[in-house]
Amino acid sequence: MYLRIFIYTTYMWSTKYSLGVGILAAVLLVAGIIFWQKPQLFSETINLGGGINVPKNGEGVSVLPIENPNAVAPSLDRPITMSASLDPEAAKELKKKIEDVLVELRKDDEQLRFWLQLGTFRKIAGDYQGAQEAMEYVAAAAPSNWTVFNNLGDLYMNYIKDYPKAEAS
Repeated sequence: MYLRIFIYTTYMWSTKYSLGVGILAAVLLVAGIIFWQKPQLFSETINLGGGINVPKNGEGVSVLPIENPNAVAPSLDRPITMSASLDPEAAKELKKKIEDVLVELRKDDEQLRFWLQLGTFRKIAGDYQGAQEAMEYVAAAAPSNWTVFNNLGDLYMNYIKDYPKAEAS
């Protein structure tokens, strides 16, 4: 009788122990595969392929590369104007966003993504001429980027009402 209890207890403990070891082994195997197959999860950069690595925080990355270095950027001193139809709280927040983008552009005016943001924010604010200047600069500096031409077409068609320019965009 005692022998049977001993064998049964030993069997139960060894089964539980084996199950725990098996689960631990599976977890370690999965962690090893993730670690060796996906080193980007643990690095400070992202490999885009072709030998191109970019920082995860995006600093120093221009999403829109300058293709035409001869394009002339508009002045950053244009006053911030808001449409009277904007909610005062929304206008305040939008003005802050425009100021933040202008700060970034004063640091590095070759960051075309900030020019595109500036154009978009100015369009929302009702400053269509300012939006047009920013977007036309991006279009001149990155003529193969379709996003800016889509945004320009929308600006010309729905806000400035210049249909020939909208079609050309």
